[in-house]
Amino acid sequence: MEPRRYFLYLVFGEEKYWYEALYSITSLLKNGNLSTNNGIVVITEQSEFFKTRIDSPLITYITISEKVLDEWTEHYTYIYAAKIRAIKLFFEKYQSDVIFLDTDTLILGDVTILFEKLSIYYLMNYCHRSVGEILNYQIEESSYRAVQLNEKKKIYKLLLNGVWAEEEYIQLKKDFCQMNSGVIGIGYQNHEIINKVERLTRYLVSKTACRDVEELVFTIYFRQMGEVKEIKDSILHYYDFKHTRLFASELLGFIEEEKEIKEKYLHEVGIKDISSYELTLGELAMFDIFCTTYGKKADRDKIDLGISDLYYSEDELINRTKASRKAFRKWFRIKTMSNVKKI
Repeated sequence: MEPRRYFLYLVFGEEKYWYEALYSITSLLKNGNLSTNNGIVVITEQSEFFKTRIDSPLITYITISEKVLDEWTEHYTYIYAAKIRAIKLFFEKYQSDVIFLDTDTLILGDVTILFEKLSIYYLMNYCHRSVGEILNYQIEESSYRAVQLNEKKKIYKLLLNGVWAEEEYIQLKKDFCQMNSGVIGIGYQNHEIINKVERLTRYLVSKTACRDVEELVFTIYFRQMGEVKEIKDSILHYYDFKHTRLFASELLGFIEEEKEIKEKYLHEVGIKDISSYELTLGELAMFDIFCTTYGKKADRDKIDLGISDLYYSEDELINRTKASRKAFRKWFRIKTMSNVKKI
């Protein structure tokens, strides 16, 4: 009997994204509590890369061509549209519930129980700040981040005023809170919602260069059609902290993968022996911030982006700060001791 509940990945682009997916899928197989009632579908142009590294009867690969990806991404003018098309293709092939996972995720615990929520809720990752808060937020410096904030404000103002798109009127309120699409859960009974998401995303992309339009649209329709459950405890989404994958490779047994890149980075940030830190998967994004903060070549833009209150609620910021202070003190002691020359 075919599995009835699936996890879905879309993998394309640079090689680093293949490795992100490799580690995410491995963590899902290791920690996710999967059974024969579950399956993993990987839509990719690099099926052979994964087949030579992961051996599991639960995985099905759907190989797509560069031509298909070009179409899905509107000739690479909006790459995140491919996520919508991947989910749409899944529902064409499988009449099943699905949880889509971004490649930059790590599974920390049992995620099969999330499917039980799909009869009642849609699933997404953490919640951003509200429309009103974003409109009042200011970034003084000239940077890519400032440009993106301005684009986000532009689209929010458009939707606050209300728009007609595809014969449907869409209007947001200032307390609307956009959620992150690193995790998207949709029960098959609601699969037709993906067509609405595709149409509105295409319309809004024509009006703005904001990079996360698709997650805005998913949030709009999920909230319009039902209730959204925020998922974060069992899944780590390290969207801003991309060196996390290098640490994950160690913990998940891929010691030789990306070895040269990993050793170079650890040397740059002054980490001599990563095993001495006794890290867990759930700590890795925080450890990436630690390395950036106390490394030899700290990147201030990355630090500012990572801890910015633009992305988190006050409660989330307080919780992150408490956790990071405790962990940072421990890691700083280890780093200091490991750099003391032995006589």
